[in-house]
Formats: sequence, structure tokens, C-alpha cells
Amino acid sequence: SSSSATSSSAHIGSDISVFFSEGAAYCTGRGEIVEDVEPPIPLDTPMLLVKPNVGLSTPAIFKALDLDSRSTEDPLDLLEKITSQGKCEDAICVNDLEAPAFSKLPELQALKDKLRGAGTAGVSSVFMSGSGSTIVQVGSDVVPEFVREDEALFRSPARLITRKRGEWYKPSGLWKK
Repeated sequence: SSSSATSSSAHIGSDISVFFSEGAAYCTGRGEIVEDVEPPIPLDTPMLLVKPNVGLSTPAIFKALDLDSRSTEDPLDLLEKITSQGKCEDAICVNDLEAPAFSKLPELQALKDKLRGAGTAGVSSVFMSGSGSTIVQVGSDVVPEFVREDEALFRSPARLITRKRGEWYKPSGLWKK
């Protein structure tokens, strides 16, 4: 990534620098060190984002993280597995921040479990994004009935996008009316 974009965005937040990437990125440090990678799954993979009407404090989640309980998998090995399979699966889509987030907000664990258990055709993985509180359903953007019935849940279909270097600000054109 561009070091000037990274250094200028890192003071806003550690996870901002990824938005200056080409779309798929391997991030290290606090999230501010960004390396572009080829998209590990097809760009047209349907996804559904579901977020309860609650937020979580990122510092509180990191403070609650038990470093000894983190996955021992090498993140690059997990990325290679996702890339070689061309899809996310629960066993290889690891988020070490789920345990502390779920301990602070058990409703998130319940939401993840209900999405996973809904039996939606095509779903290959369900996981929490970052430090929460959005849950991502990969493989289908079909909204399960329990989500449709709960007006307090934000829900949105999603797709991955990539852009050419220096064109991060251009509309993707994917969501034309």
C-alpha cells in the first residue's frame, strides 16, 4: 500500500488504511500495515451483513482478549486455504476477537448461531467482522426469516470489490438501481 496513505490514515483509526488498498488485503500490526493480495474468493460471492442495534468498544474487546486462547494457525496459511478452496468455511475463517466480544455481548453469539443454524442454502461460513458487532454470512445474501422479522437488526447484501491503485474513491458500479 502507499506509505503516505497508510501513515496519514492510521492516526484516524487502525482499520482505515485497508480502504486505500486495492480491495483484498493482508493487514498486520494494528491493521495499519496493508499488503494487497489477490481476492481469495470470487468477487461475486454473495454475503449478508447483519448487525444488531448495539455497538462494542474496540479497546474493551482487545482488553478482554485472552492472548493464550488465540488460534495457533498462521494467518497466511488460513488465507492460502481460503484461496485454494475459493470459499470461506467456518474452520478456516478465524476471528480471535469473537470470544471476548461474545463474552461482552452474548446476543452476538446467539445471532451467529441462529444465522448458522438457519439452514440457508449456500452458506459456507458465518463469523463476526473485526471487533464486532456485525456478523457476516458468506455464500448467500438471502435474509433468514428471523432476521426479516426483527426490525432492530440492520441487514444488507454485500459483495467484494476491487479497484485499481489510486482509484479507491471511484464508485464500483455494482449497486446500480
